[in-house]
Amino acid sequence: MKGAGKGTSRWGGVHGGRVTEYAETWRLDPDRIVDFSANINPNGPPLSVQQAMMEAFPTVVHYPDTRHPQVKKVLAAYHECSPEQLVVGNGATEVMELLWRWIRPNRTLVFAPAFAEYAAIAQRHGLRVEEIIIPAEKWVSPANVLAVMRQVSVGPGDLVVFNNPHNPTGTLFTRLQWASVVAGWLDKGAWVVMDEAFLDFLPPSQQVATSAVSWVKDSQQLAVIRSATKVLAIPGLRFGYGIVGESWAAQVNANRDGWSVNSIAQAAAVAGYQDKEFFLRTHRWLMQELNFVRQHWGSDDRLELYEPHANFFLIRMITPDIAAFVQEQLARQGLFLRSCDNFTGLGPEFLRVAVRSREDNQRLWALVSQLLDGLL
Repeated sequence: MKGAGKGTSRWGGVHGGRVTEYAETWRLDPDRIVDFSANINPNGPPLSVQQAMMEAFPTVVHYPDTRHPQVKKVLAAYHECSPEQLVVGNGATEVMELLWRWIRPNRTLVFAPAFAEYAAIAQRHGLRVEEIIIPAEKWVSPANVLAVMRQVSVGPGDLVVFNNPHNPTGTLFTRLQWASVVAGWLDKGAWVVMDEAFLDFLPPSQQVATSAVSWVKDSQQLAVIRSATKVLAIPGLRFGYGIVGESWAAQVNANRDGWSVNSIAQAAAVAGYQDKEFFLRTHRWLMQELNFVRQHWGSDDRLELYEPHANFFLIRMITPDIAAFVQEQLARQGLFLRSCDNFTGLGPEFLRVAVRSREDNQRLWALVSQLLDGLL
């Protein structure tokens, strides 16, 4: 176990999606940048969301409704839960921050590599963080990962974070696979946060077989986190939410800044989560593009592709130098990948790549293949 990695990259930084910084660093027109470093749905925001945002604009002369009634009603219908189970926030990270602040766990247990904000949130509140490093080669198999998780000592008052689909590897765990492990943590008195930020990209059948939402009603110590930021493509607006037990949600909502979720973000989420056609298009797009990724990236023995299940994929170059060279050459042409050099347990030879449109995906693969041809 060790502390969170603090390395940064001129391409990736602590997080991806730093388009303004990329433009400044590489002296590029921001409009020329094709950002593969942030996992945002290229099909959005949908027209329904854009229209809702425009219609909601006149309401900015008033304070937003701190009760968030309409968006909670829509999300409750979407997840078949009660509105009283919902905590909404200015992005999923704010929701996690609210939960951490309320729980104040003895320890926050994070399985690395992992999203940096889990540890960062705990550290901001002066809370203890322990990272359990799972070697990169184990993430190719859910069973191998879960075997490590079963061995972790968890006690009352601890908070365990389980990310599914996992970022950055893309590993997906079905409920049949994770159920006994998570149940064991809950039985020992631990809190469990299931981060499902990318699960909306999967078709409903996979979500039903994978999500922890149906478990929340039966546990006062289990939380599910979701993000509209990514699937609705509104990172500049931000909206996320948590599904928890009703009494837990009531206490969190009673001790927070309700104005943090602005009126336009609430309207965008209301429209987006009722746009069934948009989600169907998203599911079809991802299935097609993941097949493209497997066909091209997965068949090239000059790199290793981790089996993708979300709107991003992880690759491992033969050496860190090759990864750095590829990134630099792509950056000069305005294409940016996410270096994994600051993910504990990975390193600079690992790159995370967002799935974008077929045109963008084809362009990226053609350039990477050409660069590798010149090296190997």
